[in-house]
Amino acid sequence: MRAEIVTSLEEFKDIKDDWNNILGMSISNVIFLTWEWMYSWAVCFIAGKRELFVVKIYDDGNRLVGIAPWYTDRISIGPASMKQVGIMGSPETASDYLDVFAVRGREKEVSNFIYDYLFGDGSIYWDCLNFQDVKAESLFLLYFIHKHRQHGRHFEIGQGSFCPIIKLPETEAEFLSQISPNRSKRFRQDLRTLKKTDMVEIETYTEDGLENAIDEFFILYEQKTEWDGKDLHRFITTFNESTRDAGKLQIDFLLANGNTIGGLLHLKHNDTLFLYLMAVDKKYNTRISAGNLLVGLCVIRAIESRFRIYDFLKGYEEYKFYWTSDGRTTQTVSLAQRKALPIFYMIKRMGKNTIKTIMR
Repeated sequence: MRAEIVTSLEEFKDIKDDWNNILGMSISNVIFLTWEWMYSWAVCFIAGKRELFVVKIYDDGNRLVGIAPWYTDRISIGPASMKQVGIMGSPETASDYLDVFAVRGREKEVSNFIYDYLFGDGSIYWDCLNFQDVKAESLFLLYFIHKHRQHGRHFEIGQGSFCPIIKLPETEAEFLSQISPNRSKRFRQDLRTLKKTDMVEIETYTEDGLENAIDEFFILYEQKTEWDGKDLHRFITTFNESTRDAGKLQIDFLLANGNTIGGLLHLKHNDTLFLYLMAVDKKYNTRISAGNLLVGLCVIRAIESRFRIYDFLKGYEEYKFYWTSDGRTTQTVSLAQRKALPIFYMIKRMGKNTIKTIMR
């Protein structure tokens, strides 16, 4: 096998088809690993001390069989600095299920090659690695860590995030029978309560009007949450431009008497609808939960649209567990080369984590 490194946006732009073809042949095929998502992230967040470090892996027949979607960031430690490798899409856009992906069935050889490459010819590119929110079932990580243990090298592995999901049934009635009786009853009551005084409707944008809907959503997002959405707004706009013909975005607004009281920004990929961002006016009617009402209505629409999974993505927000107790997990892995500065950095970080644990 051999490696080719992509370090510029121009090169990155040219590998769209190859990238998505390999992803489609892998077991890691999620929206957060698509070329469109990664390229949009690179356009928005590769700057300053950051550089692209995408590793393409070819077999001995010169066939592309795997891709490591990485970047490097220069970390300052006092007067010195070192290069840290991370997975694109993290941390600014809170991407989940990140991974190194390979043609199905070739994960082990790709993982072993990347390991040998990183500690061989590729060692000049990095000092430490920090892989966040890698899917717990990652075969790349399984083989990579196994080889790391065989060589007696130190690494840290920790819990990443929990992502609640709903495995969608065939019908709305089946779905409502699966959730708790209290949740089902509350959903119906909230809908009746709102409809008594308001004309209720859902507006959904997937193609026509989507650009304006994105702008409207982020106005609501900045008004109704504690977060500054400017960077995310820029990123989602860029992503929409790169995936315009693929239909990967969906925005749903809950309207009462023509007033927008809530919005959900969804991502669509294969048979899964991902709830990426939520913004709700909690003061509109304190007798109901507009957010839960909107989620319930969108889940029902997802069933009608024949999605198989509704994914709430990372987070322990209480409302997510009203609808499901099922989920997926991610993990975080860190390791360093056997050099003084990276080892010092790892020890320092481990010390901080230990102190935090003791203080708790």
